[in-house]
Amino acid sequence: MIKSFIETISECKQIPFLKWDQNFPRFPRPPRGRIFIARLSNANADPEGVVQIFAKEYLKYIFRIYFKKICIIIYKFFTFKQPFSVPKSKLMPGTFSQIYIQVVFAVKGRQSLINPSWESQLYKYITGVVQNKDQKMLAINGMPDHIHILFGMKPTCAISNLVQEVKKASNQFINEKKFTPHPFSWQNGFGVFSYRHSDLHQIIEYIHDQKDHHQTISFRNEYTGLLKEFGIEYKNEYLFEWLE
Repeated sequence: MIKSFIETISECKQIPFLKWDQNFPRFPRPPRGRIFIARLSNANADPEGVVQIFAKEYLKYIFRIYFKKICIIIYKFFTFKQPFSVPKSKLMPGTFSQIYIQVVFAVKGRQSLINPSWESQLYKYITGVVQNKDQKMLAINGMPDHIHILFGMKPTCAISNLVQEVKKASNQFINEKKFTPHPFSWQNGFGVFSYRHSDLHQIIEYIHDQKDHHQTISFRNEYTGLLKEFGIEYKNEYLFEWLE
């Protein structure tokens, strides 16, 4: 094959480049430009001179071809984008919701009763916890033995995680402030009730009027009344420990 290559190249002045595919099918076709042919024509008539000139020019040609291809591949790799790509936020439909949740939970033991002297600080702190979780606080109030929270909930929110965080953070806040002479804690469990937008005004007033409301009704009756109103089945042994 090498002998054939040398013989063919030595006669390159007479052999048209169109016959390259027949003679060297495994090699890329060399350029047909006048500069390339002129450089071959200026070579010595002996085969070695022709081969040296041809090999030099041919290697330059091959290098340019593959270097260009590699550069194009690298450029496409780092700049590739889907045709007519649009940010996903614009392609995907938005999420729209109206979810309003009331959460009720109770203190544990009479030594943990919420005192009116510091309850406003507690409510402000819990409001901050809820809002830091990207939820919208609508109303908060309660009595010494329990608390009501009403907030607008986003679909991504897990209620149990939010309530757990509120309990944990507020419990730590009360104990650090030493609002009670004994360690403060919340009871396990909580009640969750959902409302329509048209119910908000009524339920917000209900929560704000907790002090007046509980002059005629106990926490036990209030809580079990909510469970019955929402059709939630329950067993007395799994309810709160009532401080009556």
